[in-house]
Amino acid sequence: MFFQAVPNAVAGHVAARWGLEGPVVCVAGGGIEVAGVLIEDGDADEVLVVRVEQGGAGDRAEAVLVGAGAPTSEGERL
Repeated sequence: MFFQAVPNAVAGHVAARWGLEGPVVCVAGGGIEVAGVLIEDGDADEVLVVRVEQGGAGDRAEAVLVGAGAPTSEGERL
């Protein structure tokens, strides 16, 4: 089961280093939807969604801070 813990360990390290609080969740796709659930359920006021892609034409990462009432990538509001 170690392979399942590694993504959460990396995200947990980043959160601890930057003083981020709250749940740490790693998912394959659907980050905006998970952010919406965390906010709607009251588990978080804001969610930092980080998308990482490796391989292909190069490695990429992008991040967005999502809060209640913030537009999603589809233009909807959480």
